[in-house]
Amino acid sequence: MATPQLSSLFGDAGRRTPVTIGLTALVVLGAVLTLGASAFMRSTFGFDGSLFPKLWTVATYPFVNDLGALGLVFLPLWLLSIGGSVERDHTPVRFAVILGILILLSMLPFLILSRPLYGILIPNSALTAIWATRQPNATVMIFGLVPVKAKWIGWLGVASVLVTYGAGNLPLGVLALVSSLTAYLYASNRLPVRYGYSQYQIGAAKQTKAQKVKEDAYLSDVFLREQERAERERLRRLFEGSLEDDKK
Repeated sequence: MATPQLSSLFGDAGRRTPVTIGLTALVVLGAVLTLGASAFMRSTFGFDGSLFPKLWTVATYPFVNDLGALGLVFLPLWLLSIGGSVERDHTPVRFAVILGILILLSMLPFLILSRPLYGILIPNSALTAIWATRQPNATVMIFGLVPVKAKWIGWLGVASVLVTYGAGNLPLGVLALVSSLTAYLYASNRLPVRYGYSQYQIGAAKQTKAQKVKEDAYLSDVFLREQERAERERLRRLFEGSLEDDKK
């Protein structure tokens, strides 16, 4: 999975991310309509804490913007970049299914506690958790100036959900993280369904149970080795930095 770059979503790479591009277009359209007709968008497409009679709001709540400029500009751009990066690890159909599951999981705590929900923030944070888990040490230049590693951006996504929905209602904020937790478990191959292309989708023969267990163990071992290598590199840099400070 590559570090998200908006420029990579055009050309051939862009043609391989139709779900992300389509969803981002709907999010932007919904945000613009919300600015012009907030009451209508909230009452018609926003999730009000109940499934009935507006069952369709389970799928349409991400298109109702309740975060102003943040929801109109920043979140769609981040969705376009992060979503495209994750989608390229999957087929469009598989990615659409994963996205649908994350959208439903994001809504579930609000259904349980009968609370309204609008916007793409929670599903977007779950996608960010997938990307950050797969490549925690990838570096993104924020505003083209500040380098930030993916793992910290993933934690920032978690914090944004907790602060946004947990202010004044901590249980809701904690429960709102269920989709991010599920995303992390999926990305780290801790669920029965392994990350990325399925064997059926890429035309390979059906795996036996023993083969699948062996492959999952191998992938988990590779993932852990990557984490350990990154940690050793971090400690080495700290040690070298301390030696330089001592010389001064």
